[in-house]
Amino acid sequence: MIMAFMGNRDMRFKKIVLQVTRDEKHDGDDDQGRIKLKIWEDDNETLSQYTLKSFSLSQVDHDCQKIITFLNENSRKSGNGASLKKLKGMGSKLADMLLEPVHKEILCATQAAYLDLKLDDHLVQIPWELLFIGNFFLCERFCIGRRVETRQSLVKYQKRPLTYPLNMWIIAPPEKDLINTEEGLTVFKNINSTIGDKPFFDADLDVDVTADQIKEKIRMYDVIHFAGHGIFNSKNPGLSGWKLPGGNLTATDIHNMAGGKALPSIVFSNACQSARTDEWGGDQTQANSSFGLANAFMFSGVRHYIGTFGDIPDDMSRQIAMEFYKNLASGKTIGQSLRDARIKLLKESKNLCWANYIMYGDPTVVYVSEESQAAPTETGQTTSEEPQNDIPEAAEIPPHESFPKQLHTRTNGNDSETSISEPLITDNPDEKPPSEMLPTDNPDQKIGAAKGFILFLGAIFLISAILFVYNKFGTKSPVDDWTSKPMTLTVVFKVSGQQIEKKLENMISQTIQIRLKEYGRFILLERMDIDIILEELKLWESGFTQKGEKPDLLKADLFLIIDVKPGEIVKNIPTQNYADLSLRLIETRSSESKPFHYYERIQGDLFDQRKRIADIAVKTLDKCFPLRGKIIIQNNELKLNIGENVGVKIGQEFHVVGNDIALRVQGIEKDLCVVVIEGDEQVKAGWKVVGVR
Repeated sequence: MIMAFMGNRDMRFKKIVLQVTRDEKHDGDDDQGRIKLKIWEDDNETLSQYTLKSFSLSQVDHDCQKIITFLNENSRKSGNGASLKKLKGMGSKLADMLLEPVHKEILCATQAAYLDLKLDDHLVQIPWELLFIGNFFLCERFCIGRRVETRQSLVKYQKRPLTYPLNMWIIAPPEKDLINTEEGLTVFKNINSTIGDKPFFDADLDVDVTADQIKEKIRMYDVIHFAGHGIFNSKNPGLSGWKLPGGNLTATDIHNMAGGKALPSIVFSNACQSARTDEWGGDQTQANSSFGLANAFMFSGVRHYIGTFGDIPDDMSRQIAMEFYKNLASGKTIGQSLRDARIKLLKESKNLCWANYIMYGDPTVVYVSEESQAAPTETGQTTSEEPQNDIPEAAEIPPHESFPKQLHTRTNGNDSETSISEPLITDNPDEKPPSEMLPTDNPDQKIGAAKGFILFLGAIFLISAILFVYNKFGTKSPVDDWTSKPMTLTVVFKVSGQQIEKKLENMISQTIQIRLKEYGRFILLERMDIDIILEELKLWESGFTQKGEKPDLLKADLFLIIDVKPGEIVKNIPTQNYADLSLRLIETRSSESKPFHYYERIQGDLFDQRKRIADIAVKTLDKCFPLRGKIIIQNNELKLNIGENVGVKIGQEFHVVGNDIALRVQGIEKDLCVVVIEGDEQVKAGWKVVGVR
């Protein structure tokens, strides 16, 4: 068992504490409020001094809302020097309203690298991190963390023991542009690739996860990273939450998890407005009330919560997350990990995304110590380096490598040429890949090929078993010679010839399935569903079910087998980093392969080429199963007899078979679509059309 190390026990983690509380007794009807401020660096003082500061309640509220609105507007722009200058002005004005000159002087003169911001629940809505003093924002100068005093009736929860590797759950609900999923995949790859032989993190990634599943599984993990959309509800903070398929996970849901087994130690909610809040007060001070995501997670026992004030651009927020986890895994405190990620983006971009992030919790905690890097399961003292005592500079970290250009190599005879031309496609099912794509005499490759062959036989055995089930219990559908019908598809994805991490293989497979869902032509039957079908079959054959009762099977009409065989990887020779890709289609009605094979040698890292593999799968399916329909006329409106259930999209183009007449989709129903003619030609009902991608 290990512990998250407390930096405040080490002088190298010297911090300054700023405590601010609201003096409710002196809040008058004349819009004047008063706060009590105390600032100190040494806990050993017997007698300490505090200061009372009066301010305009409405003016502070107005200026806070102005900052949030400004950050939201900036997130939709590229930003410029004027934006930063304006933010400094707003931060300086807010600092003048909330701090006395003596507090500013202390903050400017201190040698402490950490700022422990202690607030009461009346003051959490203020962006203290963006107070601008002298020549710095507080979050720029210090590794800063918030701790809050609240009137809520707190419940006891178990302290979470931490052992290496830390279990991490990356939740990335897919959107139309797949941006969230891309962040999740990128975080997953890097959090696993940085650990090497020392497992500090064991990461799982889920893209199709529901609120109920999160409620069931969240206590299994030490770290949660959410890459998605956040919802802030100012009228009912309990309805703020994470947007998920099938229903949101709300702050009230999280609040109700309090008590019992501990929740994760870290929750990084990388979503818009995921830490935005109003005052934690008013009429909602009961124990069963929630005041937003940050309040709910902290109330339920999360040790560190990271979220945002306002809207954040996807690309910038992804950079923040990548740098944060890289810093955390290197042994930095959680406060320095966030600050250094913030500073790196501040230096490299004019966008103000970095200004949106806030953290609740002690900033001096270390989750990965140097001793743990040498012996992950042993307890040790932290040896993480402290930021410099002057204004700390972010560590020099090379920018994350961009995805390589998507190239492929086409091989004909003895000539090999790297290009972006069309890969080799053949309609001959018996045709073999070019000789240069076959395994070499390398012994390791022969062993890898044998393993790959065994895995391939296992996949074929699985498919054969499923085909037997379908042929025995499936019902046949009426045959239509032309019009496309809804079809179910199962994808079998295997990497053979070379061992790769199973989770990485699953992530590539998941990317392919997400792309196919976006394509919409097929109803996707996932691998988990196949396993369930087999279990149902075993149960039915065991005799425990009623006689004659058959399992309710979802029949797959088509299997897409994707086999990837990585080539020999030679260090420092990027051209040797390749993989041979093979695709085959099997129709379950006939249990035979379609007369279509696809071979291509893809260049570069296999994970980085996952989108290309997914696009190849879609192109293959579209070639073999193009959208086809017939023209119908209803109420003087031109339509096709196919619709959303076979993947028709708004704006999609169809051509009439036998001539050049083009039709474009303007409206979609479940099994029909409205089209318009691109030109002055005339068409007739019953004419056949085919989709153009």
